[in-house]
Amino acid sequence: MALTETRPEQAVIDPTAERPPQTAIERVLGSGDHKTIGRGFIGASLLFLAVDLVVAALSNLDTATGDLFDAGLAVRFGLNHPLSLLFGGALPLLLGLAIYVVPLQVGSPTVAFPRAAAMSLWGWLFGVVLFSVAFAADGAYGGSDLDLARLGHVSVGLMVVALLVGTMCVMVTVVSHRVAGMTLSRVPFFAYSMLVAGTVWMLTLPALLANLTIWHIRHPGAADLAGEGYASFGWIFHQPASFMIAIPVLGILADVASAASGSRQGMYGSIQAMIGFFGLLSFGAWAQVEASRETLVWAISGVLFAVPVLAVLGGSVDTLRRGKVAVSGGLIAAFASAMLLLLASLSAAVAALNTATSTSLFALDAGSFAETTPGLSVGQFYLLIAVAATGGLAGLFHWGDRIVAGGLPLGAGKAIAPIALLGGGLFGIGQVVIGIAGPDESGVKLLGTVSAVGAVLLGLAALVAFAAFVGARLGGRDAAEDDDPGELGGTLEWATASPPPAGNFETIPGPVESAYPLFDEREKGAR
Repeated sequence: MALTETRPEQAVIDPTAERPPQTAIERVLGSGDHKTIGRGFIGASLLFLAVDLVVAALSNLDTATGDLFDAGLAVRFGLNHPLSLLFGGALPLLLGLAIYVVPLQVGSPTVAFPRAAAMSLWGWLFGVVLFSVAFAADGAYGGSDLDLARLGHVSVGLMVVALLVGTMCVMVTVVSHRVAGMTLSRVPFFAYSMLVAGTVWMLTLPALLANLTIWHIRHPGAADLAGEGYASFGWIFHQPASFMIAIPVLGILADVASAASGSRQGMYGSIQAMIGFFGLLSFGAWAQVEASRETLVWAISGVLFAVPVLAVLGGSVDTLRRGKVAVSGGLIAAFASAMLLLLASLSAAVAALNTATSTSLFALDAGSFAETTPGLSVGQFYLLIAVAATGGLAGLFHWGDRIVAGGLPLGAGKAIAPIALLGGGLFGIGQVVIGIAGPDESGVKLLGTVSAVGAVLLGLAALVAFAAFVGARLGGRDAAEDDDPGELGGTLEWATASPPPAGNFETIPGPVESAYPLFDEREKGAR
């Protein structure tokens, strides 16, 4: 068959020709580098967390005064801010740290499925933006505009799916990308805690996603979404499910203590077991209805939450005792998050004991975001958000010089940690006291204001951390500018440059012989 047209000339591409350099935006948007993806999660979640905490403060002030907003706006603030705190701030902050740090800890040149990790970041960002637009335009939960109410509903599902994809990437990295010799019993604590947390999230969040999907295909009205639809997944804000966001904080605490003291964790296997036990207790998809939260199993799990927290805290203190401690913002924030987690665990024990006894010990008011009423469960959720936020700040400042060239300002970390502890404590404790003591109207007004002040302080800590993070990234600080080089731990993330090069390591780390390969090398060199 003859050709009837002349073939067009094909351009000849010179493989040696220099390509125009990519802009900074192009490098970020097209990147599959886990470090860029992790930084994106960290920076955006800190900013969203600060904004969400301001919204939480306004919601608490309205609950306290009763006349800050009109009834419709007050309901929208009350229903939507816990979702923003959870899926827009706390969870993505910890996930961003994991995407950045976990490959370094296990000696991998990248995160598993890097393009999926990038999709997780952009899908989550898109979901947060959609949710924010829906909320601002009289939509999301409690809004009167039906289309925007459904948009807010769907955007929550998008955030959940995106976070699950990123979690899967981290889990596969821990399971299959470990360097030779690194058994699961030698995996650094943060990486191990993310494997435990990821397992719980993978078993819990799809149940939430199923509730969202069912209500979407029902084509409900705006009032139905704000009422029955919201109530169908309200269990995510109650114990035990609400504790799942705190699992990585235990790993951060154990790793920070070892690096700050320059010593090994003496009870490595026991601490790993306690982190796993905490994860088991925090699986809460089975407790979706009120009746399930009045059973003996629920009560026992609530009482036991403090056990692994105290075990990890005790092990970390013992590790510090056996070394020469270098006090840093990361160390202070890590112990601050542990104190907040202990408070949340004690509140869980109070609720559990109240359920387990034949007669109520307290006239306990659990409270509910669905009914926009203060109470113990509301305060407990606030405490756990503070735990995740403060633990995330601990990780950010601890691994600061792995994340940003030269690290983050040391003084900023030391200043932020006490503010986060005070703010997080006030944020939750006011609501907890309301739930236990049931104060009169003036007491509710005072304690609601206390919670609002705590939210502002915690938001300020997140905002200052965001400014320090962005400033360090844009400022181009050198490691020599720091008066203290920071922590040098025994795990593999400390075996590379600051920040790590492409591929993370100049050479693939050799087979490891213990959980602390760098301590092994230093001890061999000292002989």
